[in-house]
Amino acid sequence: MISTINGVYTNYINSLSFNWSNYWWIINRTFILGGIPFTFLTIIDFQRKLKKNVNEAKKLTNTINFIGNTSTHNTHQFVTDLKNESISVNENAFIYAIADGNYIDIHLFENNQIKKVSYRLNLSSLEKQLVSPNLIRCHRSYLVNLKKVNKITGNAQGLKLSFKNLSETVPVSRKYTPGIRDFFKLRK
Repeated sequence: MISTINGVYTNYINSLSFNWSNYWWIINRTFILGGIPFTFLTIIDFQRKLKKNVNEAKKLTNTINFIGNTSTHNTHQFVTDLKNESISVNENAFIYAIADGNYIDIHLFENNQIKKVSYRLNLSSLEKQLVSPNLIRCHRSYLVNLKKVNKITGNAQGLKLSFKNLSETVPVSRKYTPGIRDFFKLRK
């Protein structure tokens, strides 16, 4: 669009008639000249986000070491959508829950094993039923037990949470980053 306006303006100023070869020449030049600053700004933005998230991850990982792995023996009850069955979950075993449509997969650490259990329930409903300062939403699809976080890493996309005995990482969206930051800073 900028190329077209630029071509019309150039033809008008120079009193030239419309010519397709001139039109394509102007589009190519405008695209090339516009691509250079766009690429430069994208690289700068990537580096800025990477540096910010890596530094934040380092600070938060350092606070994890101060918190320690204190065990809580709170048992939480929640009701599923399927036949209104009542489920009991020990907070100390709960690692994280991930949403999958109308279902959730809860990852638990019980008997020195990682166990995944699925229930018909959406994540918002689970979040409302499991009330604890340690169980926090970190993404629209994840609810995590922050007492189980082993390490926090950062890249240009944001922060990622790692857990002991678990190879998967959980992303933290920008919307929920302040809540995660506050959790670790308050417990320092």
